[in-house]
Amino acid sequence: MASLVSKKCFQVFLKGSQNRVVGLAAVINNKSPQINQVATIVSPANYNFKADKPAPWPYQQQTFTVIDQFYDSTEARLDENSKVIVVDGNLAVGKTNFAKKLADSLGFHLVPHISEADLFFSHYYQIDARWANHTLPAEHKIYDLRAWLTDPHPEKGIGAKLQMMFYRQRLFKYSKALHHLMSTGQGVIIERSPFSDQVFAEAMNACGFMSRPALKYYLEYKRQTIFDFWKPHLTIYLDAPVDFVVNKLKQRNHAAENGSKALTKQFVSEIDRAYKKSVLPDLKRHGEVLVYDATEMDEIDVVVEYIERLKLDWDPNDEKKFQQWHDNKAEDILSYFRRYWGSQIEIRKLFNLPLPWHIPEMMDSPESVHAMKTVFENHPRTAYHPEYNPNYWDKWSLLLKG
Repeated sequence: MASLVSKKCFQVFLKGSQNRVVGLAAVINNKSPQINQVATIVSPANYNFKADKPAPWPYQQQTFTVIDQFYDSTEARLDENSKVIVVDGNLAVGKTNFAKKLADSLGFHLVPHISEADLFFSHYYQIDARWANHTLPAEHKIYDLRAWLTDPHPEKGIGAKLQMMFYRQRLFKYSKALHHLMSTGQGVIIERSPFSDQVFAEAMNACGFMSRPALKYYLEYKRQTIFDFWKPHLTIYLDAPVDFVVNKLKQRNHAAENGSKALTKQFVSEIDRAYKKSVLPDLKRHGEVLVYDATEMDEIDVVVEYIERLKLDWDPNDEKKFQQWHDNKAEDILSYFRRYWGSQIEIRKLFNLPLPWHIPEMMDSPESVHAMKTVFENHPRTAYHPEYNPNYWDKWSLLLKG
């Protein structure tokens, strides 16, 4: 394994002047209070498996109920590797590849970045909500990410609704990650999180793609829906200069991004500013934040070695850090949140907030709602309950179901 002493890629995040990321190269010495030689995350090679640790609960096939909590302990599954790590950073800095390598090296469960399919695909009916976009007038089409990137007038503000959809989906993904951790004890690595989603809303507002009232509503919406979700133990921020990010976007050569009036250098710069001014300082107050130089990617073993030196547990000298994880470690509380995070119905209830009727850019017109509803109802999959649809089941299968 490579020695950390020669590496300069990491910084311990501190809030410095002008909201810049500053700090000491974490490898110069071990005097930083964030460094601890007693590992709270260990790699598979050093992991000491407990013989009495319960087997993972099959949460994908079996719901964990109030009755189940009396004989299936959540606390007994949690150990030093039951941690949440978020890999965050600007566009095109290599988050996906970095997160995958880190998850493989630590033996953690990987929760990938959300895709547009997550936003528009109905698992209940097995259809994409955009299936009839080509038949609708421009003003009634579902506005997706490609539409925003290729829109010659992104300043119309339609992107605000899209950003709300991304936030909700990130919250769903994060709840599933927490549910996995509570059900199995396995640590999770997430690419982006709902806590950093606001960088896009702030950047859109700064570039004129989202109005101030829309941003204000978004931030209040986020505040009222995220309070029951515990902040990550560790956030690894892949830092890169704005010009580097712009060049990476050009190199990946995505058709929708090329020549986009939305994906500008200013937009990339505003994302960087929002991370360092708003998001990272808050995450640092409640957990650890490591800043990694994305322009000098090193071996993943170096990253793992450094993570193993971090103390990711509550300290009475810094009560806010890891406080949510410390204050809620009783078995009955853990079991409650395990059920809560595993229930999509309960998570959806969080979004039952007053609609922003006073912000037209965040509302669909009655005509658009009617057009989309008509198209959806005319799809052959939506005419019947999914399990009793004669268009997709033969008659003998339907008889046996009944």
